[in-house]
Amino acid sequence: VQPNPQVAEAAYRALTELGPEETARQLAFDLYAGTGVTTRVLRESFAKVVACEAHAESAAALGIAPESVETFLARALAALSAPGASLDAAAVPDLVIANPPRKGLGVAVCGSLLTLRAPLLRIMSCGPEALAADLERLSAGYDLVALKAFDTLPQTPHIELVASLRLRG
Repeated sequence: VQPNPQVAEAAYRALTELGPEETARQLAFDLYAGTGVTTRVLRESFAKVVACEAHAESAAALGIAPESVETFLARALAALSAPGASLDAAAVPDLVIANPPRKGLGVAVCGSLLTLRAPLLRIMSCGPEALAADLERLSAGYDLVALKAFDTLPQTPHIELVASLRLRG
């Protein structure tokens, strides 16, 4: 629950909306999906959305087994390299969105995302320093095309950032 719901809605819209030129909408991954707010929005535009959430109660609300993002991405990469592996979608997603905790994605998740090579990444972050470190890691394969700030907690130093990245080449 956000004290500034209109701004929070704008932040989630920036995280999930694609432009008209971004027409591939077959598969999306929703990492750190929580109870599924972004998953539900993505399902309006994508043929298939695969959510990942480690917190047991939130995963149950989504109807999925709890799983860390590291494990989920390892399974996704294994499915891509070994047909028949057990993943709901053994394909590179058109979009990956992530709303990690304040500590950010980290080295392992950024490395997996670089290997996965989804054409579009969107990251929502409440930790500007962690986001900067993640963007530096991801710059090996992605270009930052937009960075938007949202003041979801007015009159505090906290801010939500939404970074939009595009696969280079």
